[in-house]
Formats: sequence, structure tokens, C-alpha cells
Amino acid sequence: MNKNHLLILNLIILLVVTGCSSEQNIIDDIDLVTAVGYDYIDESHVRGTVSIPIFKPDKSITSGTFSNISTLLRENRSKLDSESNKPLLSGRLEIALYNEEVARHGIYDYLDYLNRDPSVGSQVFLAVVKGNAKDYLSKKYETQDTGIYISGILEKNMKRGTIPKTNLHQMLYKYYSKGADLFLPLLVLRDDKVKINGIALFKGDKYVGKISFKELFAFKTLVEDYKFGIYPLHVQKSSADLENIQSKRHYKVDNTGSIPKVNIDIEIEGVIREYKGTKMNHQVIQRLENQFEERLNKDYQRIISRTQALKVDSLGIGDILNSRIRNFDFKRYKDYYPEMSIEARVNVNITEYGVAQ
Repeated sequence: MNKNHLLILNLIILLVVTGCSSEQNIIDDIDLVTAVGYDYIDESHVRGTVSIPIFKPDKSITSGTFSNISTLLRENRSKLDSESNKPLLSGRLEIALYNEEVARHGIYDYLDYLNRDPSVGSQVFLAVVKGNAKDYLSKKYETQDTGIYISGILEKNMKRGTIPKTNLHQMLYKYYSKGADLFLPLLVLRDDKVKINGIALFKGDKYVGKISFKELFAFKTLVEDYKFGIYPLHVQKSSADLENIQSKRHYKVDNTGSIPKVNIDIEIEGVIREYKGTKMNHQVIQRLENQFEERLNKDYQRIISRTQALKVDSLGIGDILNSRIRNFDFKRYKDYYPEMSIEARVNVNITEYGVAQ
């Protein structure tokens, strides 16, 4: 079932659920918001934009937008609702976008606003965007609804790509957690297409740094276990593509000193589906495993050093220590976190190989 059919099915379900209410909502009488975006204007104003699906007579779907500037989020929604000839409902919200300037000033109010809306589900995707969020929502993406299109990119890359799982529920948990800081996908609009650009790192609710696109695979293996993935490697005159990747993390905590030490051992298994270079044999496999490990270990060290320098606990080290150390002191942890020893090492096991060129 494709996304457009899924959207229509959800609309039908929504109508059935609300059919018993005193004020029955009919599809022709409402506008369902599937995407919302916010752009920083100044210290007192923000521009909010919403995207709604428009169903054409030929059964294809396009999108329409409403945009306005206000001081308060609820005020903004009220203004947008006044521009539409139908009520704007958020029960089908798929994605919320925040431009970098909004994220740098803090997104807690935006998360709290979504969380307090009973019609908004906890699985809504969130992302930081380079440029203006309005531009992302105003583009026409073939015959797809904008909210479905952008959320589909994130969902696919979380299930079968290099983006860690993130949604409203998880980010609120991380925000309130003493031992982890939240992070969100970072998107860019290029050639009229939405593309993954990296991961936005937050200290509290403020965007303070990023993980680059090239470091995404390493970052994901640090924060969650992989169930499927692809990782290309290009070294000198040879290239290999590691696929069907499975990864697991194992933490070792040494609490014998005044400051705990954490080692993260990562096991990765995968198969070589395509290889370009010398004739494939056991020695070549061993060399590729070593090269994969060398590349990833360097990425791990850069990521850990950057998060410590930014004083952001994107890897959730505090939560790990709290689960392993009795009467763990979070207040003291914040002081020594930037200087503590955190090491990550990977062991790559290539289980089989396929096409060689």
C-alpha cells in the first residue's frame, strides 16, 4: 500500500471515529494538517506554516499551505485557521520542521505545544532544516502530499538507513532525562528535493552542533543497534559495499577511580554485495574488515570528542552510568563529563561476499 492510499485510509478511519460526535466532521468540510514548520523572525516573532493535502478530481494528491507571523504559537495557529475556509485539524500531523535559527534559540515551547495537543500523536517526526521551513512546505513533490513525502524520507532512513530513530515521544524523554541530550535529523533542500544533511545536536533544547552526513553511520551504531544498513568504503584503488549490516553495542563501565571510564564495544556483521579491486580471497576480506574498522574508529573518536567539547550527552552516557552505578551523582557527572574517558571500538565481521569486478 503506497503512502497516498494510506493517507486516504486514515482519513476514512478518522471519519468513522468522529462520526458519533455531535459535530460530525466530513472530509469535504475540514483541512487535515500533515506538516508544520517554524521560521525565526526576531526575538518576538515566528513564522508558522502548515501544509494540507488537496485531493484532485483525478484522485491524485497535491498540497496547499497557509503561513503567517505571530508572537505565540497558539496565536499563529488561530491566524492560520482564519485564513482557511475550513477548520485546520492536526490529527494527521506527520512532521514538524524547525529552521536552524529557531533551533538555536530553543525548541522546548514547540515540543510542549505539540505534546499538549491531544490530537497530535507521539510518533510525529521532528527535524531541523537549513534555510526556511516555509520553503520545504511550499514545494510540490510530484503527486505526493508534502507531509507524507518528508516524513517518508525520515521513516525510510530510520528503518533502512543511517538516521537514528527519533520522534516526539523520544525527544521529550531525552529532554527531561538527566543522562541524555536530544538530537534531530538535519535536512537540506537541494535541487527541489529534501535530503538528509546530518544530525543536529542539542544542549538542553538549543541546537549547538552537528554530526556530518559522512559520520551518520558511525553515529547511529553508537546510539542504537542496527538491524539493516549499507556502508560504502573507498580506499586507494579498491571499493566495497557492506550491506545487510547488523550491529550491537556492549558497554563496559570502570568505576574504580574518582571518574568512571566507559568503553563501547560495537560488533558489526555484514556481507559484501559489490567489490571493485584485486581478486577476492580471504586476505582481501581481512584487509577490508581492517579498513572498515579503521575508518569507523576514527569517526567514533571524532564524534565523542565533539560531543564532549560541546558538553552534550548525545550518546546517553549518563543514562548508562546511572544504570550501572549505585547512587549515581548526576550533578557531579555534568562537571566531569567533558573530560572523562569514553572509548568506542568496533569489530567488523564480513560473513560472505557477492559480486566482484
